Order: sequence, then C-alpha cells, then structure tokens
Amino acid sequence: IKGRSWVWAGYCQLFMFDFEHGFSDIELAEKLLEAIPDDLGLVYAYLFDGGYGSYLQKPGSAEKIEKGVVLADKVKDPMALGMYYLWCSEYYRQINRIDIVYENFDKARKLAMQHGIKYISGALNIVEFNFELLNPQANWNKVLEKGHAMYKMLPEKGYKGLKGAAKSIISYALIKLNRIEESERPLIQSLEYSRLSGEMESHIYGVMQASWFFKLKGNEEKAYTLFGALDQFITSSHYPLIGGSEVQYNETKKALHPDLDHTQNKLWYEEGKRMTLLEGVVYALVK
Repeated sequence: IKGRSWVWAGYCQLFMFDFEHGFSDIELAEKLLEAIPDDLGLVYAYLFDGGYGSYLQKPGSAEKIEKGVVLADKVKDPMALGMYYLWCSEYYRQINRIDIVYENFDKARKLAMQHGIKYISGALNIVEFNFELLNPQANWNKVLEKGHAMYKMLPEKGYKGLKGAAKSIISYALIKLNRIEESERPLIQSLEYSRLSGEMESHIYGVMQASWFFKLKGNEEKAYTLFGALDQFITSSHYPLIGGSEVQYNETKKALHPDLDHTQNKLWYEEGKRMTLLEGVVYALVK
C-alpha cells in the first residue's frame, strides 16, 4: 500500500511538473515494490519514471522503459499495457525506432477496442496527433476527422482532459487548413475544458495555440500577452519542448517574433510574463 501510494503521489507531482519530488517518490516506491515484489505496482512506477524521464533525458530512463514493458506484458493488465504502448512512444522515437512506435499504436488500438477502454482510445489520438506534427506531409483533413471522431466517442460526462485535447486537435487542423474563422469555436471550447480539468499540459497547449490563433486574427495584445505567459512558464518549470510540442512552439514563435521588437508588443509580452499559465487560459477566454 505504501509503495503504490508513493507511485501515484509521484505521478501527481510529475503531472504538475514538480519533477524533483515526483521522481523522488517514485524511486522510493520502486525500492519497496521491487523488494516485495509487486509487479502491477512496478509497471506503473516504471511507466511514470521511464516515460517522463525519456522526455527529460533522465539517466536510466531506457532501463525503466524496458523493464516496464516486460512486466506490463507479464501482468496482462490492459490499462497498464495500453498506457505503456503509448507512453513509450517518445523514447522509441528518440532512438529512431519509429517502427516500434507504430506497432505499439496498433496494439493500443486493439486493446482499447477489445476492452472498451476510452482512456486508451483518447490518449492514442493525442499521441498520434503529436507524431503528425512531426510529419511534413501530414493530411490535415484526416487529422480533423480523427479529432471529431475522438470527441464523439467520449461520454457526455467526465473526460474533460480528453475532450479538451480533441477540441484542440480540431482547432489546430482547421488553422493548418487555413480555416481560421472556423477554428475559433473549438479553440475556445478546448480552453474551457482545460480550465475545468486543471491539467497543466492542457494549459500549455491551449495557451500556445491561442497565442498563434490571436496573432493570425490580428489581435496583437492577446497574442503577445499569452506568449509571454507561455515563455515564463517554460523557463520557470523547465518544461521540455521535445517532439510535437517543439514543433507547435516554434510555429507560434515564428509567427510572433518578427514583430516582438515593436514597443507595445514587447510591453504586452512582459505583462504576460507576470501571469500564471492558468491566468493565461482565463485571459484567452475573456472576450
């Protein structure tokens, strides 16, 4: 019980980007659960340790990933196995094993369908979207269809984080298709879901996308204020811009930076740097 409690306490802290305490709790959990041993508890410990660690280039992450995959297969727990298939994708991308990434996507899809696990189906759409961001030949009409399908499959109640992600995918695809006016409603919906869910990563993507959208719409004040809030958070939290998040950030930065030296834009940017990320989400929602 102590070991599993440490696992989930550590996960909550990693989820809020308190990396020092998060990894510390999970390492305590691993020592205890390895001594018992508790295979199912260890699956999640290795998943969080190796999954987050691979994004942060943390030493030992590869070993945790590999040990966890073996255990996940051994315990045959569909949720644990499905999460592993998805959370390991960044690690395999970094070692140039994209073949394994897409094999795992197929396995996760089959598991989700077989066991009716909507969380895995939703998370799969998010991870696949992040890989589409890395694809110069991405078919944004298909991405748009997937975003709509993801939203429709979710129940009326709950799943606010996944619903926010679905609306964000829809909005992003519409922007890429140059359907800027149509992208506003799903963007606002994604920000509202982000606010309600309290998920930090949703805040990051929401503020990033909103900054880009408002620049395209010619609302300089909102664009630069939001970009300031985003930059301040990334700097203070050491949030890793890797893979899809790096692509999205650079896209936003490219759109805003030519005009950042303008005096008023710089003032708005500095004002945004005094905001928290959640305040940025709320500010983006205010008409």
